[in-house]
Amino acid sequence: MESVIDRVQENVREITKQIEENFLKLNTQNEHFANVFKSMQDMTALLNASVDAIGTMGETYSKQAEVIEKTVSINQAIAESIKNENGQFNSINAMAESNANDTTQVAAQASAINEMVDEMSRILKREE
Repeated sequence: MESVIDRVQENVREITKQIEENFLKLNTQNEHFANVFKSMQDMTALLNASVDAIGTMGETYSKQAEVIEKTVSINQAIAESIKNENGQFNSINAMAESNANDTTQVAAQASAINEMVDEMSRILKREE
């Protein structure tokens, strides 16, 4: 009977040893799973950060596009203003040229009138 008890005890020790080994293996597997899970969480966090960064870049590009559009609009307004001022300057220049021509004509007419007055004065002096 002692031999049966010894075998049972040996079997219990063997089973206990296998349970302990299985327990250690399960703990090691759990650590690996925990590491994999942690790595997946880290990857998810990085992906979320990347999505946020892409969103921020998109917003930045949109703002830059708005600034460029406003700059183009302002430049077009300035160009239109310069065009209008140039047109006004050309009108003023044309009026000044016309006035100068008119002044030259008036001066010529005044000179002609002065010559006539002088001629009339000479004629009147001769008749006296």
